[in-house]
Amino acid sequence: MNSQDAFVIVPVSSDKSVSKHFDVEAHDLLIQFDEMLRKKLGLKINIVQLDGFGYEKCKQLIKSEGITSLMSMVYLQEDIMGITDVGRRYLIGDMLRDKLKTLSPSNEIIIVDCYIFPKKLKEDTKDYLKFLTDIFSPTISNIKHMSFITCHKYNTNLFFDFKESLIKLNPALSVVCKTTEEFHDRFWIIDRTNGLFIGTSLNGIGKKYALVDFIRDNDTKDLMNVLMELQLV
Repeated sequence: MNSQDAFVIVPVSSDKSVSKHFDVEAHDLLIQFDEMLRKKLGLKINIVQLDGFGYEKCKQLIKSEGITSLMSMVYLQEDIMGITDVGRRYLIGDMLRDKLKTLSPSNEIIIVDCYIFPKKLKEDTKDYLKFLTDIFSPTISNIKHMSFITCHKYNTNLFFDFKESLIKLNPALSVVCKTTEEFHDRFWIIDRTNGLFIGTSLNGIGKKYALVDFIRDNDTKDLMNVLMELQLV
């Protein structure tokens, strides 16, 4: 495999003593990460230094979860995790569930996804509903409201079936679905303050590469402002 370029953002403080401390602390981890990328993906690391870029937060992440915690791209391609391989797809569901738990929803979850309830579902409805339910089940009892923002032509029966599954887990839960054609990307917004960017609809997992990542607080605030302006929340 030919070597390709990858970029790792390394937080560097303007304080030289702090930068030196980080360099010593992370040096070995960066070498290990470089070797892993070269062997598994044929990627070559290029270090990008951004002065004051979340230094303390990144340092804590590296300490607690390792250098790979700074990389949140997940492979969802069919030839790696095929849509027919239900067991492997559920591993991705586990990852999404863990990210959701990390954000600790306490009141509301908003799902912006144009194709979460497709008219033509290319799998058994029961399997898809179980997949969805398993992702949200650990956190659904902690919230009061769940909103779905999707396209106008959505599968109403699929939505109501999923709504029924959610209410079985939390009878006091309010579940609503509103429609718009204003969004292409997929977002999960937690308690109107935190968010996840989901690069593919949940029904599309196993078909293409996709990115899953946390959204910056300012971007989440901007998204919420747009949703409110459109009267979707």
